[in-house]
Amino acid sequence: MKKIIVLMFLLAVTAFSESVETYIDYSFADDYSFKNGETLNKNGSDLGLSLEIYDPVEDNLKVGWGLSQIRGKVDVAGSHKVNLTTAYFAGKYYLSGKEGTGFFFKFQGGGYLNRSILGKTSVSGLDLDNGYYYSYGIGGEMSNFILQFMYNNYIGNATINGNSTKLDYGTGTLSFGYLFDLK
Repeated sequence: MKKIIVLMFLLAVTAFSESVETYIDYSFADDYSFKNGETLNKNGSDLGLSLEIYDPVEDNLKVGWGLSQIRGKVDVAGSHKVNLTTAYFAGKYYLSGKEGTGFFFKFQGGGYLNRSILGKTSVSGLDLDNGYYYSYGIGGEMSNFILQFMYNNYIGNATINGNSTKLDYGTGTLSFGYLFDLK
């Protein structure tokens, strides 16, 4: 029931939104690290997709919500993938005074909807629990095309061989996006 209410709320917010932004995200190759010293080595960079819905608050500020999924491969025998799906609130502050042209500061904050590591990894007995996500960065828009650089941090609880620890994964992300104006 809670999921249906949340979905209805998000659909209502989307119906009255003024812009939708979609992104392809490239996260640089940082290993997944845990507070107990364990690391999960990556064999490449993460790729992701993001969707963000915005409404203006003032001429140079807009707020909204977004969904993002990153998918990466870890460095072990065989094909093993890490999936993190986040839901978050987002805000953009335009230095130029309006969307569509110029530079902006951006912030995001939320939590995981889905988290999984598929396949056997170099860290045995690994289980990821719910966690938090935040991000901040800068970018630019021109003719509805968007280029941004963000620092993303994923913080959450994890269990390795029955021992509790924390996931702390931070990475830089370069994103290319497009702004759909719904006005």
